Order: sequence, then structure tokens, then C-alpha cells
Amino acid sequence: RRSSDLRGGKLEVQFKNEFTPKVTTSGGPSINNGGWYTISIVESQNSILVKVDQAAVIKINSPGQLFSSVNGTTEIKISIAGLPRGADRTILPINPRLDGCMRGWNWMNLGAAGIGSVIQNIKTKHCYLNVEKGSYFPGTGYAMLQLNYSMAENNSVGSWKINLKLTVRSSKDTGVLFALASDEKIPLSLAFTDSYSLGTKDKQNLILVMDNVIVVKTDELHLCNGEKRSIQLNITAEEILLEVDGNVYGSHLQNFELEQQLSLLDGVMQEPVNTTLGGVPDIPITATPVSALFNGCMELEINDKTIDLDEAIHKHNDIQSHSCPSMNKD
Repeated sequence: RRSSDLRGGKLEVQFKNEFTPKVTTSGGPSINNGGWYTISIVESQNSILVKVDQAAVIKINSPGQLFSSVNGTTEIKISIAGLPRGADRTILPINPRLDGCMRGWNWMNLGAAGIGSVIQNIKTKHCYLNVEKGSYFPGTGYAMLQLNYSMAENNSVGSWKINLKLTVRSSKDTGVLFALASDEKIPLSLAFTDSYSLGTKDKQNLILVMDNVIVVKTDELHLCNGEKRSIQLNITAEEILLEVDGNVYGSHLQNFELEQQLSLLDGVMQEPVNTTLGGVPDIPITATPVSALFNGCMELEINDKTIDLDEAIHKHNDIQSHSCPSMNKD
């Protein structure tokens, strides 16, 4: 059995047969930077050679034949971008699904071997001609993660923080970027919403909602014009700071009203909550002012950790964790 995979941005080969219990090796340049690379795998009777752009990066020699034959015939099964059900998992564990693009396939010198026609009929499997870093939300679903916001081993009042750093390019004027979900309630959410003020055509507001109450609302901004927006949100039990492209926005609530909302959130943060990105679960329509799904690209850090949607406990199949369609046509 042999697998060629990607770990930490670099190619990896895992191999074993009756002569070799297990071999795992990696090498070559990082290829998870959005660029195109030509990868070739040459398997001879006793060795495996992996090349990146014609440069050899991995070679494995086996004391015996790589593949066994039955009645003089060697059968090789190829699985692309994942492992088949029931596959031997004794090799070094890895997230089995590849998030990336392939083109110019040539399997065993048989071209695409019929795979291309299958992919052609599945629109969610198509690649964009130009891509860039970020997670892409097509507006059809959301992702959910289990994150710990506590700053102490034993939760106590105020011993938590929410520090978000987002880079967003939205294609839709209304949608949830980030939310906390607890049962059928949304104690906190950050969302785009269309501005309906007179003379603000094609402008949007960014709103921060706590327990169904809007606590911060930005000016009317062009948030869906194809440009990336930098958003930073810091929340503790004592204060809120929302910043968009360097402009700071405070709460319009009276001090006692804001303190009340922060106290309610502090109570929620003492218990486990789920973090959702790009939308919220099915909830009563009255649970939050905005429940629409986000459509666009997002890069996100939460409490100084870059979020990888491959680690989500739930992710809609249409969401692409690491590839966004680029606005740059070059």
C-alpha cells in the first residue's frame, strides 16, 4: 500500500508491503501557497521517485517488489483526494480529504482515466481559475468549531476573552461572519447587514449583536465592493472594541445597558459554547437580527490562533477551507 499526501504544506509518501513494515518520508518545497506545481510519481519495480517541477524530492527503495501480482497480473487501485472506505489506517494518521485543485491529470499513462467526466458533473468539485488564500463560503452553509475562550484553568467570572482578527471580502450585503451558539440561542454574533438609510445605496453596516440586542453598529460602508476589509473585535467581561479598516466603533448603548449585556455574555461564557462561522444553526427567526449565510472569503484568527476549517466539527460540503476565488484576473 502506498499513499502520497500533503502534510504541513509538503509532500509526504507513506509506504508498506510484505517486505517493508512502514515507511513515512517527506520533502521538497512547500506547495500550499496557491501556486501551481507539476508533481510526478514514478514507480519502478523496486522504488518510488517523487518529483516537483521535474526536481526529485523523495525517493524510497524497497528490498522487494512494490506491488504483488496475481496470476501474472498486477492490479493497482487509485484513490484521489482521500482514502477509500475500509482502507488500512495503520499508516501515520492524516486528515484524509485534500483541499486543493488538480489539473492536467495523467494516471498510469492513461490520461484522466474517466475521472474528468465524473468531476465535470459535480459543480462543487470544480476549481476556480484564479485562487487566493482564505476560506470560501458560497452562501449555502456554515462551519462550527469547539473553541475554548477561557484564560484560566478553572472558569471564573471575567476569566475569558474573545479576540477576533478577520480579513473579509464579501459578495453579499447580508450575512453572519461569526457567532456563538448555545442551545437555540445566539448570545453573540457579528454580521453584515444592508443599510436602508436614505442615500446609502449599495452600502452596508457591520453590527455586533448580544442576546438579540445590537450593541455596536458601524457607519454605512461599502463592504461588498470586492475589496478586502480588515475587522478586529475584542471583547472581555468589561469592554468591547470593534475596529474596521483602522476605524474604531463604540457602543451606542448607555453604560448601564452595555454593562447588562456584558454581564449576560459573561454568564454564557462560563459554560461550553459552539463557535459558528459564515452563519448560524437552525434557530427561531427571532433569536438574532441577522441569520443569513455569509457569501465571500474570510481569513480568521481567534485569540491569536489561525483558524483551520478542516478542524471544524461541522462544515458544509460547499465550503472550501483554504481556497478563495480571486478577484485578480491576471
